[in-house]
Amino acid sequence: MNISYFTTADILFPLLKKHGYGIELTRFINKEILKDYTCYLSETLAEISGIKEVMLHAPFHNLSVCTSNKDILKETKKYYQLIYQLAQALEAKGIVYHTTYNPRMHDFTEALRQAAFFWKDFIDGKEDMMFYIENVMEEDDHFQLELYKQVNQPHFKICLDVGHVNKRSSRSIVDWITSLNDAIGYVHLHNNDGMKDEHNAIYNGSLDMQQTLDCLLSVVPQATWSLETEGVIQSVNWLKAHNYI
Repeated sequence: MNISYFTTADILFPLLKKHGYGIELTRFINKEILKDYTCYLSETLAEISGIKEVMLHAPFHNLSVCTSNKDILKETKKYYQLIYQLAQALEAKGIVYHTTYNPRMHDFTEALRQAAFFWKDFIDGKEDMMFYIENVMEEDDHFQLELYKQVNQPHFKICLDVGHVNKRSSRSIVDWITSLNDAIGYVHLHNNDGMKDEHNAIYNGSLDMQQTLDCLLSVVPQATWSLETEGVIQSVNWLKAHNYI
């Protein structure tokens, strides 16, 4: 299991090292920090020393692979390449990227065509890294699944964000998991009230987390879970109490 950087370092890093959890670094979502990542490299390497598994979350603000705008695509590729180079330097296992698809803004077919073209080109020759594509604005799993199928590479898989499903989709989380099936390689765990993207502790919200985790264990037991929640300690304790870790 991994834990996203949603709490202070003095709490997070001792917890990870004591229990052998991995980390999903979110510091470099900030493009200004990522641009100068070499300035933070020594500090970051020291922080993650001894941590079992390292993942990174890519920047997403004003970036898109679902557009035909050449300037946006150029900017997107620039930052995606930077986070990949950083991941290599940190010997990370993989990177989580947003799909950047918004069904209220994009034509499905054109967005899929653009995204598939981008990703086929971008991950070519990068077999040293796993690339996970996360749902954010999607109302169903169709875009993620079709993109996964079209790119069709073993180092390109889906990050299922269960909190985003709870907020955005009328389909049940069980439907999402069974539909995506073994395309899922990574899972963001957090909860909310179904209205706001609150990133609550995993038991605090309208999503039935026991049903969700039981379904994940049944359908994709090999997928890595990542706590992306403000209530890290409480969520870890809940997972232990319910025999999930």
